[in-house]
Amino acid sequence: MDALPLALAGHDVTVVDPSAEWLEEALRRAATAGTNVTTIRGGLDDLPAGEWDLVMCHFVLRYRSGGDGDVAALASHVRPGGRLSIMDVNPDGRVLRELLNGGPAAALAELQAERAKVETFQTDARKVSVDAIVSEATEAGMTPVGVYGNRIANDLLVDNTAKHDPSFFEDLLALELELCDREPFNRVGFAWQLILQR
Repeated sequence: MDALPLALAGHDVTVVDPSAEWLEEALRRAATAGTNVTTIRGGLDDLPAGEWDLVMCHFVLRYRSGGDGDVAALASHVRPGGRLSIMDVNPDGRVLRELLNGGPAAALAELQAERAKVETFQTDARKVSVDAIVSEATEAGMTPVGVYGNRIANDLLVDNTAKHDPSFFEDLLALELELCDREPFNRVGFAWQLILQR
């Protein structure tokens, strides 16, 4: 979802992922769209040598142990003037979602839990706060440009019926765009995105 639009815009794109199936899907989609991407099977420990204009690490850090230099490693691959985009699930947003969907006891359990359940992969993951990543990235020589929230209003609407109305959905999308970079709203969404510059 990230690689293809960048490749179609004329950028050279390299995708690093441990899943052979997902890499094959990336190659298939790129070929269908008439563009190319380079794929490398691996993870953060397998990043190729070099520097890029943009390095993206989305929804990965929560599966890592933390304190292992991942943010510094990512930063080392950003050329001077380039940017680093890190995105992950927001622990604070998870508490609000649990409150709306399961009530105060569920929200309290989520708040107190050391790790977060990941339904997609039937596992759990560490909770990663945007402030901790800002600190690590700053130590690695990066400058924060912005913090953005994802699915802020959307996840507060527990009845999805109205979202099927195109006019309602258009208004919801407009609201999301207005809230995504405004404090305190950018801190309560499903996910956070941090943009940094070298």
